[in-house]
Amino acid sequence: MFEKKISPFTAMIVVCDKKGDDHIGSGVLISANHILTCSHVVDNVKVKGTIVNNKEYTIKNIYKSESKDVAIIEILDCSLNPENDVIFSDGQVLEPILTFGYPPISNIRETPLIVQKGEINAISTNYFGHKCLIYSSIVRPGNSGGPIFSDKGYFVGMVTEHLERKTLLNTISIDKEKLVEEQIESICQQINSIPQVVPFYAGLTAKEIFEELKLLKPELTVSYKW
Repeated sequence: MFEKKISPFTAMIVVCDKKGDDHIGSGVLISANHILTCSHVVDNVKVKGTIVNNKEYTIKNIYKSESKDVAIIEILDCSLNPENDVIFSDGQVLEPILTFGYPPISNIRETPLIVQKGEINAISTNYFGHKCLIYSSIVRPGNSGGPIFSDKGYFVGMVTEHLERKTLLNTISIDKEKLVEEQIESICQQINSIPQVVPFYAGLTAKEIFEELKLLKPELTVSYKW
């Protein structure tokens, strides 16, 4: 399966926030010395390290888009060459996909690469005017910046966010004038009435990312097939 060919190009990005807590994001090697990730993964944090194929690479520079959730981490040359394997292309609705990333897992000593199957459910435009894939693969915190590949082996997008509609039904009120037993009963009833919302998952399309890369680093060349 092609996921074995793609997995070595998926990057783990370790960052430290202002409180001193470590977090993990994901990325994908798009040239011998450039990793693509989300801007929010590297924004307002210290990037401690980038790991590709179990090897840590020194960071030379970071380029962040001001308009899209796109960033490039420049590293010392990696021994891997993604030119023939990470090829930008358009995704299609109902096309099977795989998402790659490093969401942390409780009680697991090392964070493994998680590969999740799904399909593209829609291609739409967000409120910022950017084309996005809406897809069914389950992604979690830590997946941000990870690549989305079609079952044909093309890079079709990047994990950016999950979308969940918030409603007033998500809030719980407490009447302190009632007895404790009545308060508990009321809270339980309110919890049971909260709808179980299944979020949608969204990612920037490969073409949106491709256009932004030309602005962020004009000299950077990537493989594509439109």
